[in-house]
Amino acid sequence: MPKKKFATALLYFLFSQAYCQSNLPSTSPIVINASILDTIEIKLNSTVMHMQWLNDTIEVCIQNKNLKMDTTVTRALRESFNDSTILTSQEDIDDFLLSMKTGAQNCYSYALEKYFDNNEAINQNIFGKSTHIGRKTGDKILANYFKEIHQLSTSPKRNLKATIPNDALLAFINKSGWAIHYVYYRDDIFYSKNGSFKPIEFQSLKKFLKKHYWDTEKIIFYKIDEEKIKST
Repeated sequence: MPKKKFATALLYFLFSQAYCQSNLPSTSPIVINASILDTIEIKLNSTVMHMQWLNDTIEVCIQNKNLKMDTTVTRALRESFNDSTILTSQEDIDDFLLSMKTGAQNCYSYALEKYFDNNEAINQNIFGKSTHIGRKTGDKILANYFKEIHQLSTSPKRNLKATIPNDALLAFINKSGWAIHYVYYRDDIFYSKNGSFKPIEFQSLKKFLKKHYWDTEKIIFYKIDEEKIKST
């Protein structure tokens, strides 16, 4: 390559590198890494563990990547339906294992996953499709690292048409004061996973509550407390 062309190419390369670097984010996202403290129980297709998440110990159940058929479940199904052909074909077995994978993650884990997926300031490594957390763990995370920004009563029903804060995690509270369901909300869409069913998206809070969580008395809206995360 002639020297003049080489010099021009080199200058262009250096300029483009400088330009790209100048447009990088000024700050890197905070990474929250959950670390295993101890194992509580090893099951056929999952492991229940205590994990360190920021300053708290949380209980997490993580499904194995490779699933096995549970013969006790197979036997119980056959006896229940009095049908010895249940779960004998490979197609039925594959469908059953797929439903197990779908049911691994519950609403608490799913809502937190969706929340962090849409938050550029914070990354996390634990809430995903194979992760199940209980209500107590979910409530601990909300209480210690989120902040309440709003709440509304589900009665009268017209309250459900009120403006909802964007990019929020919603906790559905029943009359016992328990958070029976979590939902993530962003840009007029609610993201929910109900038990072992596939995740869904919906837009009418009133219709959703009537069909699934009619015993919800109030809804509390949360956002992550970034200052508390940073200080931790």
